Amino acid sequence: LLIEFLLKYLRTDKFRYIIFSVFGMIAIGGSSYYSAFLVLFSYVLMFVIVKNKKRAGIFAFPILAGIVALYFQVTAPGNAARVGGEQMGFSVGKAAFTIVEALWQGAVNVVNYWRETPLLFVLLFFVAIVAWECLSEANLKFEFKYPVLWVGYMFGVYAAMYAPELYAATEVSGGPGTVEYLTFILTSVSSVIYVEGWILRKLELRHTLKRREIYHKYITVPAVFVCLVLCLVFRGNLKDSLFYSSYSYIASGQAADFKEQMESQERILRDDSIKEAYLCPTNPEQGPLMHMPVIKNPEAFTNRVVGSFYGKDMVTTTE
Repeated sequence: LLIEFLLKYLRTDKFRYIIFSVFGMIAIGGSSYYSAFLVLFSYVLMFVIVKNKKRAGIFAFPILAGIVALYFQVTAPGNAARVGGEQMGFSVGKAAFTIVEALWQGAVNVVNYWRETPLLFVLLFFVAIVAWECLSEANLKFEFKYPVLWVGYMFGVYAAMYAPELYAATEVSGGPGTVEYLTFILTSVSSVIYVEGWILRKLELRHTLKRREIYHKYITVPAVFVCLVLCLVFRGNLKDSLFYSSYSYIASGQAADFKEQMESQERILRDDSIKEAYLCPTNPEQGPLMHMPVIKNPEAFTNRVVGSFYGKDMVTTTE
């Protein structure tokens, strides 16, 4: 939304999109290190790209709002204690180490993605084929002058996603890993499109119909066929996808079983006449769900908060 607000402002010159950006920046700067970094880097990049610097100068409002909100988030005592404890604080040496380590970690994980999820790179190759087709026929106004700088900046944006956890030097949940992975996809696609745009500009292929037909016949069709073959070769990666996990969970009947068990728990928990709730345990096969089930120990955290929410004196399972 924030990136689109900026694009809408550039297209329409309507100041309300800058106002939307300011409020959005305050919200995202105070909620997520990763999202704040991603959007701030994107806004700075937009400022550099826009030729009319007087017009781009208005970007300072949302950028400043995001930086201020991010500052309050980083320095908030509760958040500092949650993330990094007493050692959480700013130092130039630690910041420099974090930058270098984030760049290294980003490079290492690109290699890991290649080893563990080769299907991703097959899909990026397919994106490259489609993007070339689209760019070769589009009426391009962008000049694609600096491919090395663009790719380097995109890698920096991706590597920045590792900075918060490295700086805090603490354990993290699965969320940051997801953001890092999705940012890698976003920046990779951006890099592929930019480099292809630069090549097309450089070789002046865009308006040559005969060469375009040759490309369709001898490049596009064989490349798409190769992609299909590689998708079959690396089909094992599909079993790690959320779609496959969700489909399997529903098709196996485990989702219906879980629904029935949760409804039986709800009937007991919503019965105000029952103060000590004995629940049937839920199926441990959760598939794509991240459910924290009630367990046997009534003093366990989940048991206590469920009991508090439903007004029970005690919550446990029957086995």
